[in-house]
Amino acid sequence: MKINLLSSFLILYFSSKVSCLEETCVKCPGLYCGRTSYNSTCNSECGSCERGYRSNSYFCRKCDDVLELYDWLFLGFMSLTATVLNLYAISAFHDNCMTNRLTVWLLYISAILETLISFIILVLLLDPQGELNIRTCKVQSIKDWYTVFFNPVPDYLTTHRCTVEAVYPLYSAIFIQFLISFFIMVIFRGFLIRLMLQNCGRLSFYAGLYIIPIVAAIHACLAGVLYYIYPYLVLFLSAVGIAVFLSNLSSNSYFKRLREPKNIAILLCYCIAHGYGIISVTIMKEPSRDGPLLLLICLPFTFYTITRPFTRACNFKPF
Repeated sequence: MKINLLSSFLILYFSSKVSCLEETCVKCPGLYCGRTSYNSTCNSECGSCERGYRSNSYFCRKCDDVLELYDWLFLGFMSLTATVLNLYAISAFHDNCMTNRLTVWLLYISAILETLISFIILVLLLDPQGELNIRTCKVQSIKDWYTVFFNPVPDYLTTHRCTVEAVYPLYSAIFIQFLISFFIMVIFRGFLIRLMLQNCGRLSFYAGLYIIPIVAAIHACLAGVLYYIYPYLVLFLSAVGIAVFLSNLSSNSYFKRLREPKNIAILLCYCIAHGYGIISVTIMKEPSRDGPLLLLICLPFTFYTITRPFTRACNFKPF
């Protein structure tokens, strides 16, 4: 009890001291420049903050916010994007050399485990290390993702280099996970294909070697945009994807093909993706209000199945 009171007193003391310093100091130029040392004269230069710190226009402060559900879902979205593309590559290429369904499912499971294991390792590596939690700086605007474009030029001659990961660690965490996932894929799936599957599945493996760098490059350029639109992107793609998937099923044996294990698994994945998008949009701020919206996960499938008899695809011809 005494330790808690002492720590609370120290936090209040230092925070009040820092607040007093901020009142007497001049603001640093630019949005992301800050002073790395505290002193009464404020004579330390403004510059780039260290990794894990963010400027409040005066000083660099340690990122100590808690990762919110929306942020967790964003990390999951980027991870699942690479996973879904790997699963698609396995489905697209496996017919070239595989006739055993068990072999295909082994590759599916391998791709899922690669993402799951890499994500767990990522969380354990980030601060605080060894805990299933992540210390972060909250995202305040889309500018926080592109700090490199906001280096100030006070005299229009000299540029102050204050580029910093203002959204620590949301931006770099994706690259770390993809790197871990890449090595796991090369070792684990490479061992699986070479020794257990007699080199079957090589094409999907080679595709995976391209998929991860491509998704990483998209994240590097569009991370800020994706952070704000990914819930709606998931909803749109899941709805369009399920329509395309169901339209490819034969109209004469529609319900019969729906009962096939592979099609059931694909349909279930689309429904889960739709639910993922609903949770991302609502963040379940009010469970009593937002919870029933999860019943809409089957809406695209239900709507297509009900309206299918009234639609004839052959009547739609390209111009």
